Parts: sequence; structure tokens; C-alpha cells
Amino acid sequence: MAPPSREPMLDEGDWLVLAFAVWSVSDVSSVSVAIEFAKSLRGQLNVGLRPFESADEFRSWCEVKIANSSLSDVQTEGTTTGGFHIRITGNFGSSPIWLCFRNSVTVGEHHGVLDVRGLRNFTNDSFLES
Repeated sequence: MAPPSREPMLDEGDWLVLAFAVWSVSDVSSVSVAIEFAKSLRGQLNVGLRPFESADEFRSWCEVKIANSSLSDVQTEGTTTGGFHIRITGNFGSSPIWLCFRNSVTVGEHHGVLDVRGLRNFTNDSFLES
């Protein structure tokens, strides 16, 4: 999940990479959207999937700056017995993270869930503007 550096294949050609939090149900469901989109393109765009647990995992392969605090919210609440409850929730719209690369340059970045139509618009805009 956290490679020591970006894979050389990502430095050549056009890529859509979905970075998704393994602990987020909505992020994991975006994997099927990415696969459906990739099938519809019939090889016209390289598509990669990158699971992650922590924002720290981006540093080795992507220049996008993401803070752990922007991905999730941690709340603690004391109990009457002296213990406490911890609740961790994803911050809506912060992930998954869709990235478009053209010859190693980031040409598009979107945070949040997309359907196939939204993904098509995002990739068209990203690659047309670069």
C-alpha cells in the first residue's frame, strides 16, 4: 500500500489513480466505479488502484499534500465507568482521492466520491487542460 517510491510505469503516459481508504465503505465502493470506467475506455487510459490506511502513505509516490486530520475525525467520550468510547469517522468529501497523471505530472485531483459520469467529466477536464 505504501511503496518506497512511485512506480516507473506511472511516469509514462496518461494515468487515473484512485487512492482509497481501506477503512471507508464509500471509498471501497469507488473501486467498482473505477473498474467500470476502465472497462468502458477499452485501454485508452491506464487506471491504477492504491489502497491506503494513512495519509502518510502518499509522500513516497505523490506530491499531493494530505493531512491525516483532513481524512477522518476522531472523537473520544468518557463513560461513567471510567473508560471511554472512541469514534472514528471519515470526513465527507475528503476521500477517495482521484488523481490524473500525464507523463509523471499531476494534471487533475479530485477528493470525494464520483460516479462513472462524474469520473468521465473529471478525466476529460484534467487531460484536456494539460
